Amino acid sequence: TRTSRVANTNIIAGLPGHPIENITLSDLHFLHPGTGTAEEADRPDVPELPERYPENDMFGVLPAWGFWVRHARGIVLDNVRLDLVEPDLRSAFLADDVADLELSGFRADSTRAAHFIRLRRTRRAFIRGSRALGPVGSFLDLADTASTDIALVGNDTRHASSPVTVVAGVVAGTVKQS
Repeated sequence: TRTSRVANTNIIAGLPGHPIENITLSDLHFLHPGTGTAEEADRPDVPELPERYPENDMFGVLPAWGFWVRHARGIVLDNVRLDLVEPDLRSAFLADDVADLELSGFRADSTRAAHFIRLRRTRRAFIRGSRALGPVGSFLDLADTASTDIALVGNDTRHASSPVTVVAGVVAGTVKQS
């Protein structure tokens, strides 16, 4: 049922002007139930709901199945793997209003989702040695023009139709790949 999936996304979320800071997750393996839809993946805005913070079901079904990070700074995921029980069309990872993000050795199932990693209003992101474990549309999607200073280093994008997709208006050089 819908309600059984509500709390299945890993959430790291602060409030506007009060970011969650300096969180490191290392050497973890999560199993998620999946079943997310393309409509849920394209959910444009998740309400803030500060009066309900920090209830794990307050946001409903989120636009990412693995990790949803919002209003945060200094977030590191090192050697984190995510697997699915059932297919899911949402992104494995979505960051919104995040600074100083590092994904190193991030691996996740993917079942033809439009995007593997999606960034909104994200500054200074470093994504290294990461890979989708199945087919995806794009490895990285910049979903707005406010994201800046994004570095992709040594990622395996073989399962992605496109390494990077961006919305119109993103400044050239925002994403550096090597």
